[in-house]
Amino acid sequence: MANTIPSMVSEEDNNSLMCLPLREEIKATVFELNGDGAPGPDGFGGHFFQTFWDIVASDVIQSVQDFFISGVLAPNLNSNLIVLIPKVLGAQVMGDFRLIALTNF
Repeated sequence: MANTIPSMVSEEDNNSLMCLPLREEIKATVFELNGDGAPGPDGFGGHFFQTFWDIVASDVIQSVQDFFISGVLAPNLNSNLIVLIPKVLGAQVMGDFRLIALTNF
């Protein structure tokens, strides 16, 4: 099986990805994301988290670090909404629609 599926991540990279992220890393990641993107199903976009970081930072950091410690995401944390917008009048098949996915920031 090991010969069938190539390893795309080195053991060193994997260990780095598995480490508990530091507060500074989490903040840097939040501020690197598109603040002007559409809000997710929770109604909050990147701009909210960036603008009110001083208020939400401890909750965001705790949530991210809890995931790395437990390996479990809180319910609905990774929820998405998928919306189909018709490209043409009388759209009936999938090719007639534009897919828009609203994901949590």
